[in-house]
Amino acid sequence: MLKNRKMAVLVTFAVMATAGCEEQVATTPLPEELRALQADQVLFDIVTHVTVDGIREARIQADTAYIWQDSTSVAMRTVNLIMYDEAGEERARVTSRTGLMNEDTQLMVARGDAVLVMADRRIESAEIHYEPQRDRIWSDSTTIMTMTEGGRVVEGSAFLSDANFENIFIQNQRTRSGGGP
Repeated sequence: MLKNRKMAVLVTFAVMATAGCEEQVATTPLPEELRALQADQVLFDIVTHVTVDGIREARIQADTAYIWQDSTSVAMRTVNLIMYDEAGEERARVTSRTGLMNEDTQLMVARGDAVLVMADRRIESAEIHYEPQRDRIWSDSTTIMTMTEGGRVVEGSAFLSDANFENIFIQNQRTRSGGGP
């Protein structure tokens, strides 16, 4: 009987001790604009890798991602897409205010002040599409391409390029001198 009573006291103290040790985790309430999206998950500071046939093609970073269980699309804010060459070196970078990525096809659309920067040129458009499975990057919005050397500017209604940037086509192009060095 005394043995059972000691066991009961020990169990009571153990429960009280563990209850007192629980950490209080501070939570930050979501801003109203995020709650209005009604996403199933909201992730912060995300990084994901895009692969084709097991080879890393790109890395996508975003400060916020919104995921819905009934969709394969992930909406992102403050997007930074880094594209790599066969040797794993950075070949180009796309930045934008927002983006949308399809998790199944890995197709990504960068929207809002989208900028594509390569070693020898910069392309600006309202949105830029990246399709790793089809090895292309493009936009069907007004496009401005500025050459790094010489500052020559090419404007057009759209652009299309392979992911290696060996064949860049600007639709309805108009060229002007940038007056650079």
